[in-house]
Amino acid sequence: MVYTEDEQISKIARFYRANLPLSVDAHIFEKNSSLADMLLDVLASYKSRGVLFKYACSINPFTKYLEPKQLKEAYQKLQKDRLDTILPITSYKYPIQKAFRFISERVQMIQAEYEEVDRTSLETFYHDCEQFYWFNTEKLKSNKSLFTKNTGGFIISEEKMQKSKQAFLRASQIKHLYENNYNFQG
Repeated sequence: MVYTEDEQISKIARFYRANLPLSVDAHIFEKNSSLADMLLDVLASYKSRGVLFKYACSINPFTKYLEPKQLKEAYQKLQKDRLDTILPITSYKYPIQKAFRFISERVQMIQAEYEEVDRTSLETFYHDCEQFYWFNTEKLKSNKSLFTKNTGGFIISEEKMQKSKQAFLRASQIKHLYENNYNFQG
């Protein structure tokens, strides 16, 4: 299902025979609405058509490169570990314990106690890759949130993230050359 309030995107989705909600709750697109609100609205739209799901996956529209294998493995982990939600995560490139804030043209270490600690001995922290979210629909309905105490992470290595970005960049460059009628020789 393509969930949008943009008419041009809706036309494209209909052309490619994607499902669209019967109606879109207008408040969903306000700034304070969450992804969980949108997903609950999508599930309600399917329910009104008589279609129910035990699990669902939300793929973010700005995802540049996603391997089907990753979706399958994450789904299997969601089921095997009996999670409410699973999301792809990757490690920060540099330990966040060594982070600075910028105040009045000066830098200040956020956690000064780590100033002299070797970065290789610090705990690794992760962040959401924001590519997709697999979730148990009943848990989403009851919790009204994707993030619960039973949310799991599907680790995507920094190397794989870089390869994905490079593949997307290369594809974008080729598309640009093609659209601008550059003559390929040899």
